[in-house]
Amino acid sequence: MESDVNHPLPGKRIHLIRWVPSDTGWVSEVRAGRYLGPDDVDWLLDVDGQHERLPRTVWQRFVPKHDQPAPTAPAAGVLTIPTTARPVMEPSAD
Repeated sequence: MESDVNHPLPGKRIHLIRWVPSDTGWVSEVRAGRYLGPDDVDWLLDVDGQHERLPRTVWQRFVPKHDQPAPTAPAAGVLTIPTTARPVMEPSAD
């Protein structure tokens, strides 16, 4: 089992994300690879056979929705909004 999200077990496949400015605003860049081991400065990944060092100050780990375990009942911490919910503020009918 992992000690925490920033120090996964070596050999585990992980996803990293960073946000970069573009002409249309901010866009995300994602890298997925096999975590090679502990380093407090960089993420060390094997991405399709190529070793990459990605700075931890720029890249953060995330778990894509398809990799997350299915919630168990009761789904603690999960907010479900009914399809009949209305926005808190609606435009005036004037």
